[in-house]
Amino acid sequence: MRLLIFAFCLMNTVCCFADSAINQPMMDYVLGGLKQMGNQLQTEQKAAKERYTQTVNTWVGSDINDLVVSWGAPSGQFNAPNGGVIYEWLKSQSIFYAAHENESAFGYSYMIPSQTVTDWYKTQFLTNRAGKITETGWEGNACY
Repeated sequence: MRLLIFAFCLMNTVCCFADSAINQPMMDYVLGGLKQMGNQLQTEQKAAKERYTQTVNTWVGSDINDLVVSWGAPSGQFNAPNGGVIYEWLKSQSIFYAAHENESAFGYSYMIPSQTVTDWYKTQFLTNRAGKITETGWEGNACY
């Protein structure tokens, strides 16, 4: 059995072909498939971010107390220069993936190294003095 070492990270793809017997058309085919998967993942991530931004923006004009009832207590709150308050919700999730060997459709085995992936996002809402949400924003590598 030939050995093909392959490591895939969620945001970056790294390929190391340890078998010199792999021909160029096969390498092009495999790398083309990986590129297509990466492009599809980026498209899906962009769509998810746009949906989350739209969801967050629906709260503009609402009372902050309604948001707290819906989302639960914020992770933090800070005084804003406008006299209002910035409310912040922080979500994170870490997943450990153990190292394991897998086999490709071509009969090559490859090793996926262990890794811990942390997904997080922070969502903020700015209120005016009356407690009405005037602006929203979020950042992070995930929105779930």
